[in-house]
Amino acid sequence: MIDSMNHGRFFRTALAALVFAVLSGGPVAAQDLFEVIGLKVDESASDEVQAKFSAIASAQQRALQVVFRRLVQPEEFSRLPQITGETLALMVRDYDIADEKLGGGRYLATISVRFLPEEVANALKEAQVPFAMTRSRAVVVLPVIDTGSARRLWDDPNPWRRAWAGRTPHPGLFSVVMPAGDLSDVATVNVNQAISGDPGAMLAIGRKYGATGAMIAIASISGNKSNRMVRINLEFVGGSHDGTIIEQRYKGSGNLTAFLSQVAGEILDGLERDWKQENILDFSMVERMSVLVPIEGVGGWRDVRERLDGMSRIQSMSMARMSQKEVELDLVYVGSTEQLRTSLAQRGLELVFSPDHPLWLLRRTGGN
Repeated sequence: MIDSMNHGRFFRTALAALVFAVLSGGPVAAQDLFEVIGLKVDESASDEVQAKFSAIASAQQRALQVVFRRLVQPEEFSRLPQITGETLALMVRDYDIADEKLGGGRYLATISVRFLPEEVANALKEAQVPFAMTRSRAVVVLPVIDTGSARRLWDDPNPWRRAWAGRTPHPGLFSVVMPAGDLSDVATVNVNQAISGDPGAMLAIGRKYGATGAMIAIASISGNKSNRMVRINLEFVGGSHDGTIIEQRYKGSGNLTAFLSQVAGEILDGLERDWKQENILDFSMVERMSVLVPIEGVGGWRDVRERLDGMSRIQSMSMARMSQKEVELDLVYVGSTEQLRTSLAQRGLELVFSPDHPLWLLRRTGGN
C-alpha cells in the first residue's frame, strides 16, 4: 500500500517558462510509441487457420488500446474508440509473429504490432478524444538513496536504483533513460555531484546517453516495514525542465523494494500526466505563423526540414522564399505558440523572436 502525501498538480515548476535543451546528443533508443511488443495470444476455433486469424485480430485490438492509452489522459480511457475489422487492419503498419504453435483448432503465439501514427491520430480525432503526440527528449535519471547513515548512487545496496531500473525504459511520452551503472558512469558522476546537481557532471552523463538533461531523484527513507516514509526530491538539470524542483512524500508498508518500485511508478505517472497535459492537441485552436530559418546551404535546410517532417502539431508547411542563407516558411499549427515551441524543442529546434528581425526565427539548438 502506498499513499502520496501531496495533492494537486505534480509539477511545481521553478521557472515561469520552459528553458529549452542545453545539452547535446542524439535521440535515446526507446520503444516506438506506436509499437506494442510481446502480446501473448491463445485462440481456439473450428480449425487452426480460423484460430490464427482470430488471434491476430485480437492482438491488434489489444495493441491499439495500449497505444491509445499512451497518448491520452487516464480520465479519457473510457471514451477510447473500439475499432475492429477492415478499419483496424488499415491502421496497422505491420506485425511480427513468434513462438507459433498450433493444432487441434488451437493457436498460440507471441505477436508484436506496429501502427501508422497518422491513422492513430485520425481515430482519436474522429472520436473527439483529446490526445498528445509530442514525445519529450530523454532525461537520465540518477536515483540517490539516503538512509540517514549513508547516501548511495552506484554503490549497493540501492533498492531505489533497482526500482527505477525496473521502470525504464518508459514506453510513454515522457522519456527517461536509466544509466547502466558501469565504471564509466561511476567516473562521470559521483554521489556528491548528483546531490549538488553539478552542471558539468550532468552535461557529461547526459551526453553519454544521448539525453538532454538529468533528473536527480533523491529518496530519503525513514520508518520501518510496518510504517515506512519516503521523501522524494527531484531536480532537473538541463533539458526542457531545467530548474524544475519537485518534492513529494509517500507512506506505505511491506517490502522496501516493492514499495520503492510503486513510488517510482507514481512519479513516472505524474510526469507523464503533466507532459501530456502541456502538449494536448487542441484542434479547435489553429494558428498560422511565418518563420525565418537560417541555413547553411542545401544540407542545412534538409536537416531542418527532416526535423519538421511528421510533427503532429504542424498541419501544413509551405515555403514562401528561399536563398542561400535562409528560408521563409508559412506554418499552420495546432495549439498555442508555447506548445509549438515545446514540440520544436523535442526535435532540436528553437523558435525565438528577435526585434532585429520581422519574423520569428526557427533554428537548430546548439550542438544538435
